Amino acid sequence: MNIVQVRYIQDKNAKRYTYKVPDKESLNQGDMVLTRNVNGKESVAICVTDSENLSTNAIDMIMCGAEVLSEVIGIYKIHKFKTESEIDLKNTVGECTQAIAKYHTVV
Repeated sequence: MNIVQVRYIQDKNAKRYTYKVPDKESLNQGDMVLTRNVNGKESVAICVTDSENLSTNAIDMIMCGAEVLSEVIGIYKIHKFKTESEIDLKNTVGECTQAIAKYHTVV
């Protein structure tokens, strides 16, 4: 079974919880994920460990005989927007590069 340990963002005690991860997915420590517990409640959490496929025996030892019933249902990906300052910076860098190239060509 593929599992990961997470902690909830709002949890001040930083308690760890073990969640199932879909078999073909891989998570890394620090990834922000969406989880669903056995009651159907969805929450945002941070991965405390990398996900790993473990034997039933190993999971049994980690969970002290309890089953892993909750699961990770998604991962948050950041899509960074181009801001005006970044666009202006690219134009400024481009203009300076062109000016330097002209200067070196003339000299």
